[in-house]
Amino acid sequence: MMVNKRPVLIYQTRLAPIRVIVTISDIHLRDALYSDTDNNGLALWVQNQMIARYGDVKPLAADPHQEVFTSPAYSFRIAYPESLLFSLARLVNNGSGLLIFIFSVSLLFYFLMRKYLNVYTSEEEKLRYAITQGYIVPYYQPLVNGKTGEIYGVEILARWQNSTTPSRSPTEFIPLAERTGLIIPLTRSLMAQVNAQMRPLFSKLPDGFHIGLNISVSHINAPTFIDDCLHYQRGFEGKAVKLMLEITEQEPLLLNGAVVDKLNTLHSRGFSIALDNFGTGYSGLSCRHELVFDYIKIDQSFVGRVTGEAPTSKLLDCVIEMARTLSLRIIAEGVETEAQRDYLNRQNIHLLQGYYF
Repeated sequence: MMVNKRPVLIYQTRLAPIRVIVTISDIHLRDALYSDTDNNGLALWVQNQMIARYGDVKPLAADPHQEVFTSPAYSFRIAYPESLLFSLARLVNNGSGLLIFIFSVSLLFYFLMRKYLNVYTSEEEKLRYAITQGYIVPYYQPLVNGKTGEIYGVEILARWQNSTTPSRSPTEFIPLAERTGLIIPLTRSLMAQVNAQMRPLFSKLPDGFHIGLNISVSHINAPTFIDDCLHYQRGFEGKAVKLMLEITEQEPLLLNGAVVDKLNTLHSRGFSIALDNFGTGYSGLSCRHELVFDYIKIDQSFVGRVTGEAPTSKLLDCVIEMARTLSLRIIAEGVETEAQRDYLNRQNIHLLQGYYF
């Protein structure tokens, strides 16, 4: 009821025959309701009226989000909000709950950002990540003596493998690596992996086993090129293998004094030098007069012209004749049929690569 325009609670004892009536000011009621440490919003229900912690007396109205505590010993009831496990208000007003809330939001943010980055990260960053995580791995394509069938050596090919994504072709990521300069760390990574994988096989490899590795022009121009190659060579100490650097023609090879000196220095240290994909790129045989090449590798586009009919092999015949005039050994790439193997054997070209083997 209201006394002097202020709400008061009148409480009457139930003990007969003496009845005691006590009035309680709203100030004390508000203090009691507000003393809830969880700040949950308690309310006092008396008959058909209720008083909340702000002292407002209102008609009683049911709230589906409130629970009510009732005791037969008292004629009033206490209403309080439902105990929701993930109630934002309870989390904010409870120290440990706040930590749980922050952790949950952070975890959600992490997964959303990870998904976003997986979708929107640039191809360059994806490749950089693949190199650092070891997803670019060496594959070994055999170099075969086409006449005897013996394995003369291998060429190291790069493959992008990841358990969560499909394998990617070198035609996709090698040009990207060359454009962005990532071809250098990619090649270093392959060198290190080949060293680690080959060492346990030293006892099984014949002396003079041939191991070819593609080298880009941008790597040759890098100041660390000679050190990278010599470090790679030291990984084979104790085994007489033949390391060959295959210079790709995908970029122009500008023959300044520094480039010539680097390649000739490595040649004097025991490396073989080969011109890869001959006839499809920039340099051709024009650099033969300044560099010491041991091999040329005839591109599969020439070998693929051999179908068993004489006219189809004329272009390949010209390439073979040029190489022999310059006293270069020849490796034929892309051998895929018996007819191609037999034709190359008749031309006394016995070092062959391709899916046929």
